Amino acid sequence: MEIDYEKAYSCFSQSAFLENPNGMFKLGDMYFYGLFVSEDKEAAYYWYNEAFKFEETQYERASITYRLGKCLLYGYGVEQNLFEALKKLQSAEEDFFELVDEEDTHSAITLKSVRKEIDIVRNKLLHLFH
Repeated sequence: MEIDYEKAYSCFSQSAFLENPNGMFKLGDMYFYGLFVSEDKEAAYYWYNEAFKFEETQYERASITYRLGKCLLYGYGVEQNLFEALKKLQSAEEDFFELVDEEDTHSAITLKSVRKEIDIVRNKLLHLFH
């Protein structure tokens, strides 16, 4: 089955403009990865940040804060800020960890990625002060 990115973009856009946080962060993903639209990290960060204002579930909060943390860590669409990145990533780690306790296998996989990003930001911070 082929993915229809045009239809996905249409659905996520409509959902985002109705202030649905899931639609917002998925729209952000489309901009982040350049799916149907041109890759635009600033637009991705914008939609992740908007989604953060409206998140409704723990999974949405974890997913959104993980994306914001990565953007802040690498300077994707926003000025790099290692301290803010660490805060966002640690928040995502806590939420994903709780979801793993509820036997959410996708969260367990994502938790490993979050922890790798946390290690990266910690190493970058250590190098700044040595």
